[in-house]
Amino acid sequence: MSKNTTVRIRNPLELVGFLKGVGTASCFISMRTETQVKMSKTGNPYYGAVKVSRRNGLINVNFRKAVNRRCVEMGVTPPVAGETWYVHDSTVEGNPLALCYSKGPVKRTGKVEPYLQYYPHRTLGRNTYFLNGRQLSDAEVKAMKEFVIENDRDKRKPAVITLMMDSIREIKVRKITLLNNTFSRIVGNIINALENK
Repeated sequence: MSKNTTVRIRNPLELVGFLKGVGTASCFISMRTETQVKMSKTGNPYYGAVKVSRRNGLINVNFRKAVNRRCVEMGVTPPVAGETWYVHDSTVEGNPLALCYSKGPVKRTGKVEPYLQYYPHRTLGRNTYFLNGRQLSDAEVKAMKEFVIENDRDKRKPAVITLMMDSIREIKVRKITLLNNTFSRIVGNIINALENK
């Protein structure tokens, strides 16, 4: 039985290289992530909140086949493939990797950014929410959710999530765990709050 290995990274490019090295085989991953909650800004005292989650899912799943399977199960016609805001990285043979890149500069950074594409399976434990470095109470989370933008995903398509590299704080793939020691969104949130006082 082989032992788990844990590695600290200090540069997001190390995570990109690791994800490329995973290849194209479909496999389970588990992660701890920090993501900004997507919500409306107007009149929202919780705007800028960060969600911390532990979750698992699959990478390197064939999306087109997954859509077709779901449509057969539902007895409906598959949707026409549309345009995406990202492009997949691929092997020399042209097989897509779980790594993709924005087609243009991202608003937050002004650069083309790498993302991990994965298919969520489940959230492990309870999500926690932070605003300006402080954990929100259950009552505050309930109030915050009034401002959350509803997901309008086509029900014929399986859920797929793309995560920016800095959102991934820890990832485990095939008995290797990477700890992301780069700048945390929660820490960034605290700094922004202090600068705006």
